[in-house]
Amino acid sequence: MPSSGCSASSRCPVTTSRRKSRRASAIFGRKVTGRSIPSWTLIAEKLVTKSVESEAGKPDRHVYSLTAKGRKELRRWLLKAFAPKIQRDEFLLKLFFGEEIPPKANIAHVEQFRELQRGLLQKYRAVEKEIMREYADNSNAPYWLMTVRYGQHVSRALLQWSDKTLAELNRMAKSRRRK
Repeated sequence: MPSSGCSASSRCPVTTSRRKSRRASAIFGRKVTGRSIPSWTLIAEKLVTKSVESEAGKPDRHVYSLTAKGRKELRRWLLKAFAPKIQRDEFLLKLFFGEEIPPKANIAHVEQFRELQRGLLQKYRAVEKEIMREYADNSNAPYWLMTVRYGQHVSRALLQWSDKTLAELNRMAKSRRRK
């Protein structure tokens, strides 16, 4: 991830920075901690080495570097087909059973979802600017930008869907009041 300074050709620092952890959590939708990487397994299998860098006034940086064996394993894994993501979404389940609750509740759920997407889109834009500003010369930057732009496209599509869904829900709520 660019904000951590990680690249396929160099070291990958994992810090205890709460700011970076919150940013990664917001972008990738899950809590990111030092435990997200099963480092002891990777070290035991001689795929990475670990060092700790200390700097006054800053948290220690735990730096993981790929070994030759680790790089070979990474490349092997990268060439394998990926497993498709199966989405299970509580929000969509609630909307699916929307007839069971008042229209205002459905509208509130979709508005909350729309605001979530707006926030994500802003974060993706900020990360894109950071990559272009701080990592323009890094050979990994185009790949980082591809992944961030994927998130932007998905969020924009979901914003468009939210607007159309809200229009439909509002129309349904009005027709329900007339009956």
